[in-house]
Amino acid sequence: MEKYLRILKSFISDPRDYQEIERDFANLYNFPDEYIEHSGRLITKSDDFLWIGMVDLLLKYGYAFEVDWKEDCEVAEELLSKLFVKHNIQYTSDININQDMELDEYFSLVNKELIRHGYYRVYAMEIASDSYVVALGNIGYFQDIVDLDARVNLY
Repeated sequence: MEKYLRILKSFISDPRDYQEIERDFANLYNFPDEYIEHSGRLITKSDDFLWIGMVDLLLKYGYAFEVDWKEDCEVAEELLSKLFVKHNIQYTSDININQDMELDEYFSLVNKELIRHGYYRVYAMEIASDSYVVALGNIGYFQDIVDLDARVNLY
């Protein structure tokens, strides 16, 4: 459980949100059957339900978003802008999105732009799905996060 809390803390900028999410995660940990039953995901206790639950909490509290792999980059750009607002980051993209651009390429370009703007980067969170889960986090936590779980990485 501790590793998941450390990962959560790396992505949550508001201490009040972290307290609520920590409480929700403890409930998920203590009552897994309830989470599994009501999650809307096809998971069982044999799956890493704590990982999926952690990701779901980031989604629920607006610290991540999930987008289908077929979605166009404009939708991803709009969702990403909400993450910037959530973290109180002033960011305007200079990326010219074309219709052939894949989401991976778009997120990678955003990260290249963010290098000039400070310490935040776009992270991918693997959930064994055909959708992308994207979070915005401080680059200073990158090595710690990757050491804790390889299912999180930079785009």
